[in-house]
Amino acid sequence: GPDEAVADREALLALRRAVALLPPQQRVCWGLRFDEGWTAAEIADTLGISVDTVKTHLGRAVSTVQGRMEARRAV
Repeated sequence: GPDEAVADREALLALRRAVALLPPQQRVCWGLRFDEGWTAAEIADTLGISVDTVKTHLGRAVSTVQGRMEARRAV
């Protein structure tokens, strides 16, 4: 219903804000992985970094975004 649609939209906006606050490398890796569907190897090759570094950036980004989303729900 309408209430659910509003809640979904608010959650999406909160997610976008959380991603926007990530450090630049984490934000780029997030976008390429979750928005564009690239593999860690493709991201690494494009950015000129190792796959392990991409995985580290993604892990930190996911952890940060999850924390921000959980904090939002707790309010």
